[in-house]
Amino acid sequence: MHFQEMDPKVVAQQLTLIEHRLFSAIQPEEIYHQAWNDRVNRERTSPNLWSMIQVFNRAAHFISQQIMKPQSVPSRVSAVIHAVQIGLSCLKFNNFNTAFEILAGLNTARITKSPLTWQALPARTKRGFHKLSNVLSTRDNYKEYRERLRLVSPPTRPVLPFVGISLTDLVFAENGNPTYFIPGEHSTVSTEWHYPSPSIHYINVSKLRLMSTVMSHLLSFQRIPYHFEESTSIQSWILQVMLVEQPPMDA
Repeated sequence: MHFQEMDPKVVAQQLTLIEHRLFSAIQPEEIYHQAWNDRVNRERTSPNLWSMIQVFNRAAHFISQQIMKPQSVPSRVSAVIHAVQIGLSCLKFNNFNTAFEILAGLNTARITKSPLTWQALPARTKRGFHKLSNVLSTRDNYKEYRERLRLVSPPTRPVLPFVGISLTDLVFAENGNPTYFIPGEHSTVSTEWHYPSPSIHYINVSKLRLMSTVMSHLLSFQRIPYHFEESTSIQSWILQVMLVEQPPMDA
């Protein structure tokens, strides 16, 4: 079984099933206090979240390898066409996490910087790549992606959000705001309030509420599963070939 021999829509469906199951297994405590960033304990404290991060990196690396390893232009073009079709299918399924993986792999392969490969691509594939790039663009703090996610929130159908952006939002919420404050030293606290003692540090409830909102929004997408037909053979290939740790490519 080879990457380019499989129906890209079916591959997208099976990736979606695998990743959404993993996403749905994430527990709230795995996200507390950036547990996934603890290099010593993250496999114990954030097992499912850390697995999702690894899946993202491995899938993106696999896609880039499929494009960069072939020596012939036609082989590279075929790999790009296949990857773009998988990414577009993921967008159609509201599977933003895997769509980001595919785009990361395409960007790592620098397909627009390879004149022979880029010029040989069909116009339809170029349009598909630009669509992926625009929807998942970092421009204006991922404005287009956030708008698409807003339109499916709260979820009434299956959605797999891009976990990485939610984690970044959570880090900013936690690191960018003090956990405690002294009255008069925090700009959001009214100086008209009467506190028992000016030396007491008060909990910044606004920060905790913001963190809770980010976490609740992310985990709300766990509730509705995807119901694609399972393909044991393709899922086995994905787990044993696509998502295994890959050695770095030779320079």
